[in-house]
This record gives sequence, C-alpha cells and structure tokens, in this order.
Amino acid sequence: MSKKYYLWTALLLTLLIVAFIIHHKSDGVFGEANSSPASGNNSVTGELSQSDRVIFYSTEENGMKYNLTLCFDDTATIRYHFVISRDSDAIIELVDRAVSDPQTSYTIRGKYGFLFSARRFEASEDDQITGIFLQQGDSSYASLNYYSPPLNDQVYALLKDIPVMFRNTEEPYREYLEGIIAALVEYHSKISASNETEQRESHYQSTYDEKLSDLRALLTEIKNKKISFGALNNDQLLDQVIFYGMDSVQRIFENYGVEFRVDSSLVITESQLVPYQTDDHILVTVQTDKTGKIINDRFLRIDKTANLERPLILRIGELPYFGTTRDFKDYGDKTLAVFRDFGFESVNHLISVWDKQQDGYRLSAILNSSVSVGIGGVSLDTLIRISPNKYLIIGEKSGGDAGDTWGALWVGRWTLPRQFEMVYEKNWRGSEEQRFIENISYSISKDTIMKVVWEKGHSLNFSDSLVNEESIDLKGFK
Repeated sequence: MSKKYYLWTALLLTLLIVAFIIHHKSDGVFGEANSSPASGNNSVTGELSQSDRVIFYSTEENGMKYNLTLCFDDTATIRYHFVISRDSDAIIELVDRAVSDPQTSYTIRGKYGFLFSARRFEASEDDQITGIFLQQGDSSYASLNYYSPPLNDQVYALLKDIPVMFRNTEEPYREYLEGIIAALVEYHSKISASNETEQRESHYQSTYDEKLSDLRALLTEIKNKKISFGALNNDQLLDQVIFYGMDSVQRIFENYGVEFRVDSSLVITESQLVPYQTDDHILVTVQTDKTGKIINDRFLRIDKTANLERPLILRIGELPYFGTTRDFKDYGDKTLAVFRDFGFESVNHLISVWDKQQDGYRLSAILNSSVSVGIGGVSLDTLIRISPNKYLIIGEKSGGDAGDTWGALWVGRWTLPRQFEMVYEKNWRGSEEQRFIENISYSISKDTIMKVVWEKGHSLNFSDSLVNEESIDLKGFK
C-alpha cells in the first residue's frame, strides 16, 4: 500500500479515538471517574465550579479525607462526586446522579447534633449511595449516607453520615450553638422533672451528657479555627445557661474563656447612676434564674420610662422594675430603694442599695431576692445593723381587692454584699363586707427587742378587739 494510504488510515484512526474519548468523557459527571480526588480546594475540576448551585464539603477525620461536591441539574435531580482518600490515594470515588423523592421528608441529625428536616435524593445507578439529604428550603445543610465495604472487614457495609454545606460558606457555628443549647435546656428540664421514672431519667442524663460532649467538641473546633466567640454569641445563649441553672454547661464555657454578660450598655450617662433631679419613673432591669433569684449584682439597664422604645424587648430571664427617686430612703450612710415589677396578681418588689454622691445615687448592690405581695405594694421602714456584715430590714406589705385587704409585717436579713432572706413575717387580713379588720404595729427598744402588737376585731367596735403581743430578740436572727 502507498504511504498516502497509511497516512489517511492513521488520521482516520486518530479521529475515531478522539471521538470515542470525547463521547465517553461526556458520560461522566465531572470527568474521569478514577481521577485523583480533590485536594480540598474550593471545587473539583470541570464544569461544576462554574455552577451557581454548587454544594461542597471537605473534611478530615482519623487520617481520612472526605470530599463531596453536588450540583443541581433541576429541582428534582442532582449530580454528585464523592471521594474518600488517604495520603492522596482515592479509596472510594463515586460519580452519579440522584433523583428526589418529593413525597418523603426526613429529620436528619447533622453536625454537633443539629437537627433539620430534609428531602431525600436516591442514587439512580450506584447502589453504594443510599441517600443524599438536603434541607428543605433555603438553608445550609445537607447529609450523605453511603456504604463503604473497602473500609471494614465485616460482612455488612459501613454506613456513614456526614453533614455538608451549600457552597463554601463558613460553618454555621452560631446555629450549632443554638441547637446544642436548646437540646441541653430540654434534657436538663426533663432530668429535673419529678414525675419521671428512674429509667427515663437515666436516658435523659445520658443524652444530656452526650450534648455536653458535643458542646466541648464544638468549642474546641471554634477555638482551633481562631474564630471569635463574640462574633457568634447571642446573649440569649448564655442567658439560657444561667436562667436554667446549667452549672456544668457554664463551667465548660468558662473553661474556653467565654465570659458571661454582667451588664449591658446603660442609657444613663454614667453607669449605674440615678441623678437626684430625676423626677420621672425610672426603669431598671435585672437578670434572674427560673426560680426568680436575681443573678447579677448590677442592673442590666437603667432608664427613664419616658425614653423607652416600645415595645420593650427583654432577654430570657430579664425582668423589668420601676420606681422613682421618691422611693429612695436614707438610713445613715446607706440608701435603700424599692422598685416594683409590672405584675398585678403577684407583685415582686426589688430592694437595691445605693451610695449618695455629689451627682446622684450610685448603685452599691442589688439584693438577690425580691419581696412579693398580691395586688399591692411593699414599703421599707427600719434598718438595723446586727453584726459587722449583717443588717435587718423591717418593712410592711399591703394589698386589697373587692373589699378584702391583706398585708404583713416582715423582717428580712441582709448579709453583705447582697444576700437577702425573709426571717420573720406576721400576716393580717380584713374584709369590708364582714366589717372585719386586723392591725399590726411594732416598736423596738434600744436592746433590739421588737415588740409586735397584733389586733383583731370588728370595725364598728374595734376597742373590743382581740389583742396579742410578742417580743422578738432581733439578735437571734444573726
């Protein structure tokens, strides 16, 4: 045969080979199925990086690297390229399409226990993929289940579940934190419930401990990535920890250097100060736990009610109280002020301690327990020092509704700087309809003996009332 014939034959064969390669390469989703795995950059090779609907995930665990890239063909079909590698060698590489099952919804446990509702995409050809789950709606989660027989020696294949993210956005650590704290609150409440069986409480405790482990892992990852916790923080997260009394969670946060909020920016120019010339109602807020104990030794805010934005937005555990400078009472070098909350059936009254300075009252302490009365008010009367670090506060409370009246004489022990507890209470009541009244009065002698006089009788002839007296040694309340 002539040289020209061989040249034409070689050229034709070359064209056939090129056509064959092009044809079969187009059958793959992202190029050759056995190409080396992605190195962990922001995309794998080929057309996928040009798509505006790409989901990408890359992570390392126990020396194994996982790379997953997804791309939507349409709303019901996605393409995926999944690679597991060790030391740059691909152990598993899967390339296929998956089709959505629009009738089925799943709840998936993602990273750090985060739960999300998802729709399932079934692999169309490769039975190693059992399902790809994408969160419903516009969000940042997906999950992949796959079998990997080469990774273990058991008869049954290993089922792996990993969370993935849309695009290459930062992991949603704040949502992780919110999910973990919400779960901790849930199981902490279940553990403390009195109507659960021992078996159920054990289950709740083990789940709670599992969530604590998730929290430690999450905070470790945040710390290792040098992410500022302040940028992720939401006051509500830490406030929930305090409000529900989850001491173990608080210790974990503190071990990672997370500081709990003590007070917020105050509207009054100089923090924790009430000027003498303030005639308007003053609003203060405090942080409490679920038992009503006041946690912080400072107010979260102080403001004139006239300056408040409406509606008043409160954090969890934040309670508002109000009063005026007329509620401030001087006792030598101490000034006490009572603020009341916005309740009606039960009205809590907060006692605070102030120092008088040239420009106004400066806060010294907030006593950690309030005094409550139904449909009424609380007043302070006497302050007595019984030891170097303890005072007794004597006051009254009174209320009434529909012709009925009630109240009490009370004594509270204040241990510096802010511990407060009720140590004595004598109640009285009356009825306008029944013309029945009671009255309580007291006097104190120099040796701190309190004489309490209690009278009970008919309003038309109160001079014939029943009178009882008791003497109380106030030093006994030390």
